[in-house]
Amino acid sequence: MSKNRDINSNTNSVQDVVEQRKTRITTIVEIALFAALSMALDYFIPSIGGLKISFKMLPVIILALRRGLLPGVLGGLLWGVLQILLGEATVLGAVQVIVEYILAFSAVGLAGLFRAAVQKTLYTEGARSKTLLYGSVATFIGSLARYVFHFIAGFWFWSEYAPEGMSPVVYSIVVNGKDFLVETACTIVIFVLLAPLFDRILRVKK
Repeated sequence: MSKNRDINSNTNSVQDVVEQRKTRITTIVEIALFAALSMALDYFIPSIGGLKISFKMLPVIILALRRGLLPGVLGGLLWGVLQILLGEATVLGAVQVIVEYILAFSAVGLAGLFRAAVQKTLYTEGARSKTLLYGSVATFIGSLARYVFHFIAGFWFWSEYAPEGMSPVVYSIVVNGKDFLVETACTIVIFVLLAPLFDRILRVKK
């Protein structure tokens, strides 16, 4: 009997290791995929009256809600690195690049703080409204965290573009605040429209 128990225990241990490796590999693939999707959306952003109608953060937010905080942050980081490597970044210096592209884009992954709450609602019947609520709050937090860094960069590195007589801090609040509100609203709207697909794009098998 003890031998059978040992064999079963060893078999379960091997299966657990295999499952953990599969999960790690899948997570790595998803980090690369969702970062690339966010980068791709950067090429299809129409501007209307100077406002960017954009939901390019959404793939990284979905990644964070699927896999959690660390994968979300890494996905945002990779997205920021792609911005630099593909020539989409405006480079003034090393510190500015770190603030505006490494830290800012990584911060989107903070949406992963709501991963457990969102996943719980996906496995609870009749909890779709809670999924929408938690997902929308997660989007707001991830976007706010990103734009905090853009705000800092705005008055630190771009103060010379402030109109005469306007404080660089106020200038950065106006410019980045406008983009924050529009992009956050657009991302939440698209997130809500994707509700019928939540079981496919958000839920992770236990």
